[in-house]
Amino acid sequence: GGNTANRTNADQKNQDAIDQTRLKGDEQKLEDRRRKLSEQPNLKEGEEAAKLAKAEPDNYDAQMNAADYCYQTSKFDSAIKALNQALKLNPEAIEAIYMLGITYFEAKKYEDAGIWFEKVLEKTPDDINVRTDFGLTYALRRKPNYDRAIREFNRSLEIDPEHPQTLQNLTVAYVSNLEAANARTTLAK
Repeated sequence: GGNTANRTNADQKNQDAIDQTRLKGDEQKLEDRRRKLSEQPNLKEGEEAAKLAKAEPDNYDAQMNAADYCYQTSKFDSAIKALNQALKLNPEAIEAIYMLGITYFEAKKYEDAGIWFEKVLEKTPDDINVRTDFGLTYALRRKPNYDRAIREFNRSLEIDPEHPQTLQNLTVAYVSNLEAANARTTLAK
């Protein structure tokens, strides 16, 4: 009996190490994607990426490059189309899932953005930027859910109590939710 328990314990430690490595890899992919999207779009490269994505619908990288360009140039419907094609090719691709979230967010389709951000958080629950954006989707909807937004912002602050974007969004959510005392407390931070 003791041998089985040791093997199970060792298996669990191996699985934990694999999960931790996968999490770090996912976090790095998201960080790389954020960096790429913040760059100025290259018109010539973008047009080439769009052509390649159309010519090679089974090319994951071509779909992602086209989506990047479309996102950077505010062609959100085209970006979403390329991202959906990329996900058909690689359904577990965290960067495509994340990009769908931010693309829907930028297109002001907050309910859809929330769905995709939630999928990202299933894989990287401590990503403070995604968690904050997820909370924002609740605050910005046609029928805002400030209580849920505040709950997500507070979860972000458990990870980083001084995260400026989260503190700012939490303050706005408190004010919008007519919680002036909490807004003042948060502003003081």
